[in-house]
Amino acid sequence: MYLVQGEAFAVRRMRQRVNDLTERFTTLSANLGSAGGQLVRALACVADARERLGRARLLAEYVRLASYHPGVPQSITPQPGGASSSVNVFKGDLPTPLPPPARTGRPPEARLLSAVLEEAIESMRKNSPRANRRQRRLHGEVVAWMHSRKDESPFSFQYICTVLDLDPDYVRTGVMMRYGGQAPSADKAS
Repeated sequence: MYLVQGEAFAVRRMRQRVNDLTERFTTLSANLGSAGGQLVRALACVADARERLGRARLLAEYVRLASYHPGVPQSITPQPGGASSSVNVFKGDLPTPLPPPARTGRPPEARLLSAVLEEAIESMRKNSPRANRRQRRLHGEVVAWMHSRKDESPFSFQYICTVLDLDPDYVRTGVMMRYGGQAPSADKAS
């Protein structure tokens, strides 16, 4: 009889736990549904803010460029009484963007080649020839790349130095002196 009462108590306790978990699950599901609705509303607000930000950026660019171009109408505010000026940004009438000003500085290709050279020098700095096997291998690869005299590849050391108007021997000597690179043997150099 005690065994039956103990089992009945365990069953009641288990049922109570299942009911508690079901109640918690129902509450969490309702909260999740509410959060989902809030998320949808938040995403709509973000989309609206992005659209407004795009318009504001375009307007700021227009104002910036208008100061450099005297032929562009300077009035961009609505007139009192509903009359509009040449551009009314408050009603969604956005000006046609002017062409961007001419680019100055080095071309992107030269910046890429400069970044390749900088990465190689940084790799020499980080990967000492006295470090672990992987670092010695990386160091050796950069040393071999710098000592290579071929310039067919657009990413060869010789080609990069030529395009950047650098003396390859001067750069090579300076980097090797500073970061300890030995010239690879004749059979490995390519």
